Amino acid sequence: MKSIKTNNFIDSIHIFGINGKLYEEYLDLRVNLKRCLRLRVDLNILIPTQDFINRSGLLELLEDTNHSLPLITHKEGKFYISDGHHRIALAIMKGEKSLLCNVYNLD
Repeated sequence: MKSIKTNNFIDSIHIFGINGKLYEEYLDLRVNLKRCLRLRVDLNILIPTQDFINRSGLLELLEDTNHSLPLITHKEGKFYISDGHHRIALAIMKGEKSLLCNVYNLD
């Protein structure tokens, strides 16, 4: 399986890790999607939470257009990608500047 690993998310689909506490909060989010707001989010402000995305994940999205909205966590004024790195990467590759997302506020 070939992976894409780069240094800048907007320019070339970069993904960074996050600390364990935020990851535990992400797991809790999956249960609480009803508390999310559906918002259009500027792709330039998103902070990734995983080290890489893989080509097969992108190819699957190209074939299946019926997928859920990315999940974004808002914490301490920052927007973290909790779920949907491939969907966001694909939007960037298509030239989109913003994307409709589920946003969960932890502040």
